[in-house]
Amino acid sequence: MTRHGLSIRDKLFEHRQIDHITKCWLWTLSCNKSGHGFIHIGLKKELVHRVAWRKFVGPIKELICHKRECPNPNCFNPEHLYDGNYYTNAQDRKVVGTYKNNITPYIRKRKCANLAFHQSC
Repeated sequence: MTRHGLSIRDKLFEHRQIDHITKCWLWTLSCNKSGHGFIHIGLKKELVHRVAWRKFVGPIKELICHKRECPNPNCFNPEHLYDGNYYTNAQDRKVVGTYKNNITPYIRKRKCANLAFHQSC
């Protein structure tokens, strides 16, 4: 349960906006400096894409990374995520141009388009 009594699944669905072009599930609440959404579960703050993975796919074996086809850090669509590790995550970020906080124009454009939906980004 979340702080407001909703189930985790309900909160994830209540606060998502679906991008019909990319099929990304965009988190409409708070996100961190790198653009990843976060959610409070009890007293713990967690990254939304990790919560979505556990809810819709299963336990996390290693760090969850975004696929290269989906460079949007705000996306939590389980179909856009895969089981990875720090090395594969760094390699993917180099390919899409987000390595060392070098956010690509695509991500910057997507984030700007969605700022109206965020409480704090």
